[in-house]
Amino acid sequence: MLEAFENIPSLYVHIPFCKRKCRYCAFYSVPCADFMEPYVDRLVSEIRRASRLFRKPFPTAYIGGGNPGCLSPSAFMRICEAICENGRPQELTAEMNPESMKDLPGSAFDYISRLSLGIQSLSEQGLSLLGRNSSLEETQGGLETALKLREKYGFSLNLDLICCRGCDGGSSAEDLEKAMGYESDHISLYELTLEGHSPLSRDFEKGIHKRDEDSSDELLGLWRALEKRGYEHYEVSSFALEGRRCLHNLRYWNLESYLGLGSAAASTAQGRSSYRIESPCDAAGYAEGEAFSGYIATPLTKAEEAEEYAIMRLRTSDGLDLGAYRDRFGKEPVFPKVGHMSIENGVFRPEGDEGMLLGDFAALEFCLANSL
Repeated sequence: MLEAFENIPSLYVHIPFCKRKCRYCAFYSVPCADFMEPYVDRLVSEIRRASRLFRKPFPTAYIGGGNPGCLSPSAFMRICEAICENGRPQELTAEMNPESMKDLPGSAFDYISRLSLGIQSLSEQGLSLLGRNSSLEETQGGLETALKLREKYGFSLNLDLICCRGCDGGSSAEDLEKAMGYESDHISLYELTLEGHSPLSRDFEKGIHKRDEDSSDELLGLWRALEKRGYEHYEVSSFALEGRRCLHNLRYWNLESYLGLGSAAASTAQGRSSYRIESPCDAAGYAEGEAFSGYIATPLTKAEEAEEYAIMRLRTSDGLDLGAYRDRFGKEPVFPKVGHMSIENGVFRPEGDEGMLLGDFAALEFCLANSL
């Protein structure tokens, strides 16, 4: 697996454990189990083997889930220490649920430079609809703990919010106003996605909950509220104060190599030959297996790379650069005519928030125009 990487990649470490799956969630996760320690043993082994091969710090690293806060403090620290064996990444992000903040050791912030807190809502209505594990009191408590730790250690703080939840999910505008009051330097604002097999999706299908078919006006209002407070809208769901963009995600959106470790993790190895590498959704099997066993590599064609690159770039305010595309894929792109998208100085990009709403459509039109 590691031989597929020609240059040192960013690192993603997947912790698929949760106390209980939220009602909207369709991602792979499992309840906290007695095989979490062996799971971490294998993760640490794989991280250290990669570190010994690359012999340089990972450019960026991200510990995601699930909820990494389900791990014991010692297990969490072992992962951080393994990631930093060759030196600190430029950015090391850890996801955490608010109710887990009380269990996170302060010494973790000797390694963590960015904390992403999954609050999702700041109302009892919203938390109840989403089926979150934390009450409003626990969510606010986790936020207060994060702010105290930030004051002491100086890390960057991202808050995750889910909006457009329908009439039974409380006011997204009120949630956002409260969240901005905590003065985090980054906010990730996701529109509620109803996956076909999630309990919440089934409730909407049955008419138990309702929401508008078109959420564009609500989204535009929320986006503009963030921008008025100084947040740059640099990707469809991502808002940052000046200089606080998420470096790890920027590498995803530029289709740079990243190594994903753990059950249900994915990797992309870019080079003369490029691969998508995936691990099965089997946390127990991963914990029992040998290091780097079970990962499946699939070659990527240049057309597949070009399509993914266009989709990623057109979700960002930086857009798709003609020169970068030509250098990478060896051909001149055809730029389609799409409303609220502009072509200036060889860059195809969204025009403001209205353009951001059309990013996925613009990517589809670009792929069709270029026969991808």
